[in-house]
Amino acid sequence: MTFSVNSLGSISERAARYLEQISDRERYLVEHECRRRKIENDILAATIAIKRARFERRSFTLDERRLIAHAERHVRCGAPPPARFAPIGRAGRRPRRTMLSLADPGKGHLRVTLRNADLLDGVVVHHEVIMRGESQADPGLACPPYRMIDIRQNGLIRLHATDDVPVSVYCGHPGYQLPALHGTSTSDWAVARAYEANPLTPCHMAAAAASAAFANGVADVKFNLDGLTASQAIDLMTRVRRAVDRDRRQTLSSQFSLCVPIIDDRQVVRADGRYPESASEPAAIAALSIEITRAGGWDRVTLDSASKELPSIPLVDLLGVDALARWVRCAHEAGLETYISGGMKASHIESAVRAGVDGIGIGFWIHRVGRAPGMPGALDIRRVREAIRLRNEAEARL
Repeated sequence: MTFSVNSLGSISERAARYLEQISDRERYLVEHECRRRKIENDILAATIAIKRARFERRSFTLDERRLIAHAERHVRCGAPPPARFAPIGRAGRRPRRTMLSLADPGKGHLRVTLRNADLLDGVVVHHEVIMRGESQADPGLACPPYRMIDIRQNGLIRLHATDDVPVSVYCGHPGYQLPALHGTSTSDWAVARAYEANPLTPCHMAAAAASAAFANGVADVKFNLDGLTASQAIDLMTRVRRAVDRDRRQTLSSQFSLCVPIIDDRQVVRADGRYPESASEPAAIAALSIEITRAGGWDRVTLDSASKELPSIPLVDLLGVDALARWVRCAHEAGLETYISGGMKASHIESAVRAGVDGIGIGFWIHRVGRAPGMPGALDIRRVREAIRLRNEAEARL
């Protein structure tokens, strides 16, 4: 392409005057930058096409399909979506008091959620790889209920979400590394021991993963902190908060399972050398999750009841509505937003809304039955509509 200062787009007068004097030796650098900005402008045009078709509730025209396909190819190669994004917002600054986070591995959002403006009312497009049960390679090996998302596919989701709806990401557990010690079985190493031996790697990996998602324009990134002691969780959250690149409206969310005890080692170790009693009851874990998240400086606290078993015990049933409402009040008093997930179905939406929860994560229930146990099928548009209707009716009754 022929280089001119105008090819760079908006630029200050001082920079424009300087670049007009560019030498042949430096021209290739600037021409490459011009090509990059041309690609970003093509992506911007596709974003506007997506917004327009969704607002007008129509299918894409032939020209729009070509424009979007061109933009998708660039995003798959690492080009970023447009910078403007929809934040989740704090209470009183968002479209609904209780947002519905619709969890899907990715394709369901592109084929269902983001194709219909009616499905975005008070919704967060939650990018999450859901997987329950045992390893397919080793049936005796239990696996975490969630996996890390594909960051490039996340870029496509952000492209189609434009700035109409927030997108959030669940990254799962930080990347703990087991020490390589002669004569030591890796099975002997729990999460807490692995973190104690090497805290830098999981912290830096978590910050890098969150920064990549935030660069896509994701509104919120969530990590599961099960297995860490209270002081370790605070340490990890503090390190990640200091290392991550994000806009002030982009939030970090902690997640704690009500099925996994937390050792509160913030106090002095007892005379016998043991830690204080761990928090193992759901209410105690919930209370401790607020203290840890506040101390770590993150923005949102999540309670979860998912496990490798199917179906998971619904969180509302496990904790109880009254205890859930108390947890929400305590979290708000600590300046934290709240989120719950795990086994949530239609019957739990009104209870969660009455408790004042800021976000409800819904996964398996809004999907059809999958081909394999523990794997969700396609998004069920009827259940997505039902979830939105139930939430709206519950809020109208408050």
